[in-house]
Amino acid sequence: MKFLEGEDFAAILRRYVKGLLVKGAPSVMQDLREFYDDAAKVAIIESLLLGWLANMDKQMTLEHDDEEEQDPTVHLWLIYFISNHYLWKRDSK
Repeated sequence: MKFLEGEDFAAILRRYVKGLLVKGAPSVMQDLREFYDDAAKVAIIESLLLGWLANMDKQMTLEHDDEEEQDPTVHLWLIYFISNHYLWKRDSK
C-alpha cells in the first residue's frame, strides 16, 4: 500500500482493514500508522472509517450493500480505531 495512491490505495485499504476490523485485530491500526505522514492517505483513512461508522450507526453494517449485520463488537473496535486515528492526527476535538 506504500506505493499506491488515490482510489487504488482506498480499494486495498478497504479490503485490508475490513477483514481485520471484523475479526477485532487491534494491530491493524498500528499497521496504518506509517501512512500518517501523507495527508492524502490520512484523508482516505478518515473517510473510510467515518463512512463505516455512519453505516454502523444506521444499519449495523460496514457497507451499504452488506447483507449481514455486524456484531456490536465491530462497532466498538471501529470507535477504537477512530480514536487512534484522531490521536495520530493530533486532533483532540
